Amino acid sequence: MLLYIRENMSVIRKLITNQFGAAFLALLLAFTSVRISETVYLITSILSVAFLLYLHYATLWEEGAKTRIRVDGGREEYNSLHGLWLGVAASVPNLIFGILTAVFTLLFQLTRASWADFGSGTAAVIGRLWQAMYMGIIHCVNPGGKYIMLLIPLPAILVCFLAYRLGYANCRLLGNKTKK
Repeated sequence: MLLYIRENMSVIRKLITNQFGAAFLALLLAFTSVRISETVYLITSILSVAFLLYLHYATLWEEGAKTRIRVDGGREEYNSLHGLWLGVAASVPNLIFGILTAVFTLLFQLTRASWADFGSGTAAVIGRLWQAMYMGIIHCVNPGGKYIMLLIPLPAILVCFLAYRLGYANCRLLGNKTKK
């Protein structure tokens, strides 16, 4: 797995940079929209998630199209799960924050230990900052829930999987084909 990550580090780095940029944008929007109303906060959160998913789509579509050229040229074999694995690799920080939050929350519920509550809160705060696009959605859907953070990586992973396959098939969902 480490070799796979090393071989695909440039794409994974792009996806993580996309996440950082979308999180930064979402934080800026959140600071202003939360003061207006919860509805505006929710809408800006949804738009921030859509922005992230679009960035992931564009990155993985292009990667799928490049792979098609290499496969057609006989330089590479097609792996239909390549986009899925790239999405999972780029979502490792999200997965770590979600798992840490869930584990510490479960430990706190079982033991009522203050260290478990501190661990849960810390992991949740850092995770929500890293995944700031989802803050408004979480706030409106399940404000106190910490287990929801386990679900946050799923949309991005799914989009990466689908976008790679669409790029490989040269099928565009967004944008027009260039005219010759």
